[in-house]
Amino acid sequence: MVEYSCKKCNYRTTYKSHYERHCLSKKHIKNNNYQDKLSYYKCYQCKYKTTRKDCYENHIKKHINNYNTNKNISFEEFKNFQFEMMERLDEKDQKIIELVNKSNTTNITNNNQTVYNYIVNNIKPTTNIHSELEKPLTDEEIQYITANPALDGVYFFINNRFLKDRSNDEKILVCCDVARNKYYYFGKDDKWHLDMKLKYFFKQVYNKLSNIYIKHIEFNTSEYDKKKFLDKVQKQVDGYNGLNKTLKDKPIKLLHKINKDTIIIK
Repeated sequence: MVEYSCKKCNYRTTYKSHYERHCLSKKHIKNNNYQDKLSYYKCYQCKYKTTRKDCYENHIKKHINNYNTNKNISFEEFKNFQFEMMERLDEKDQKIIELVNKSNTTNITNNNQTVYNYIVNNIKPTTNIHSELEKPLTDEEIQYITANPALDGVYFFINNRFLKDRSNDEKILVCCDVARNKYYYFGKDDKWHLDMKLKYFFKQVYNKLSNIYIKHIEFNTSEYDKKKFLDKVQKQVDGYNGLNKTLKDKPIKLLHKINKDTIIIK
């Protein structure tokens, strides 16, 4: 399945017509600074202008209806007006096609079955997600996870262990379909396993990282006063809740952060 995506607008679709329509939207034009490149549909009889072809055509129909009621306009003038509008529409369509083709925000993903076949036949990593998860947490990882928001901390852990500096041959997490969040992970049985939205993988990461926050804190009067002790407990509770939200309740933000690192680059 072919997917058209706009990175700057975080827009994805499998329909080319929808993508071309998105390229004309105000959001896309603003994000890509196309104001100077993309001219508007302008009506020479009034001050109306728009970036949408369908709206412009509806506006032109109003002028056509006015011709039927206003006999001051000659038929020859009206015919020339129609021809001029048709030429402008054709010119505008050509500009749109050129912008879509030249846009550097376009990303077309290959058919997911082809990607899966490539993974199975060509990628045989020397490690797997289970062996990486079994390694103890380093002091750097613990310090970063506890000092930053849950989303950043979890992404740091996943990127550092499973994604960073891995070539195609060493990838152990691969995305086959960005639109459907279809992933495969390399398990300890040396086989690739389907994991939709990385539910299984996130569960294992959650079990690993939750140990940072699940620990007994004893109140020591020589070390803490009540306020400092309660602040430390609250920070630990907030960290645990953030971890739960990032990996279980709303993992979509984390998926968006890691999908670019899990795509196979042929």
